[in-house]
Amino acid sequence: MLSVLIAKRSEWLSTLRERSGGRIKHRTSFRLSSKEKLHAALVLLAIRPLGKSKAVASQCPQNERSPESVVLHLIDHFDNVVPSVQGLSAAGLKYVKGALHLHSMFNLAQMLQGENVPANVCQLQESIKRDGVEALRFYILFLLGFMSGLNAGRGSIFLTAKRAESFIEGVRILKYLLDASPCGIYWGLVTES
Repeated sequence: MLSVLIAKRSEWLSTLRERSGGRIKHRTSFRLSSKEKLHAALVLLAIRPLGKSKAVASQCPQNERSPESVVLHLIDHFDNVVPSVQGLSAAGLKYVKGALHLHSMFNLAQMLQGENVPANVCQLQESIKRDGVEALRFYILFLLGFMSGLNAGRGSIFLTAKRAESFIEGVRILKYLLDASPCGIYWGLVTES
């Protein structure tokens, strides 16, 4: 399964570079994630839709009904409902929980559409200072998978070739997350997308 994903990733990057006239490779570099991170990302992509289910959310405490909180509650209290989580290493589980926490306070897709404010970037900065840059890298890996699969396996509604450049530019700007002000990051993301 992972070898198929790696091959698809290479094919996708090659196509993206061709369509962008080679500009993509100069803007950002892609590092191949470890098998552990890819496994954790696939698990997260598989279980995250449960958070959107009203039937599942109604089984959670009132203060834990956001999609991310629902999934976190399932992981912590009902692992039989999300058995794929049991196959994760401790580090993989930490990545999954960290990405859910990050996504509850900051959504790059919303930022690229101008729906967030600098305070959201500030929250993201504080979280990354606390949890480390690897948490951000995993979150970006999750987002790439999430936005690529928004059309149930028939391509992506959101991450089209045209919008992919905006996404990549947003990721590139996030490299400066710990070095720039929240307002600088915010306006960099808004003006580049």
